[in-house]
Amino acid sequence: MAHKWLVENENLTGRFVERYESGEVQRGVFYISRPGRIRLEYDIPKDVVIVCDGRTLAVFDPKNNEGPTFSDYESSPFQPLLSGPLGIAGNDAISGASRRDRETYIFARPSGAYRGKVALVFNNQPVFLKGWILTGSGSGRVSVEINSTTRMDKIPNSLFRISSPYQKR
Repeated sequence: MAHKWLVENENLTGRFVERYESGEVQRGVFYISRPGRIRLEYDIPKDVVIVCDGRTLAVFDPKNNEGPTFSDYESSPFQPLLSGPLGIAGNDAISGASRRDRETYIFARPSGAYRGKVALVFNNQPVFLKGWILTGSGSGRVSVEINSTTRMDKIPNSLFRISSPYQKR
């Protein structure tokens, strides 16, 4: 069911709440356009923008004097969520699944530079993506809860341009 939901919901937008093991909480807006593209815009005071164009993941932090950081999409923690038309069913990074009372967890270990694990969290009835959990990423456990998701026919390509991440703002 989670696989079917991902295939049917290629373009999504909504709000998220990110909780760190330290107790820190960040909020923002997300845009997902599968396959391969995501944009996370964190609210102030963090004010970070993360953009993945399907090849490269870029983190733009106005507080970082050294400029943006870049990594390969395939080795990012978002790869299991953003994979191609087969979604999670055809993804080698998927390592298992677990169904609990009201939720299903899809576990993945992306290859490459990201050394952590990812768990995609789906509600069972009705089926929808509730969020994801990152562990072992250097920041401890980070859980992301998705709120007020809206399905879109299309999301503008400009939101996924790495050259101008603050363009929309």
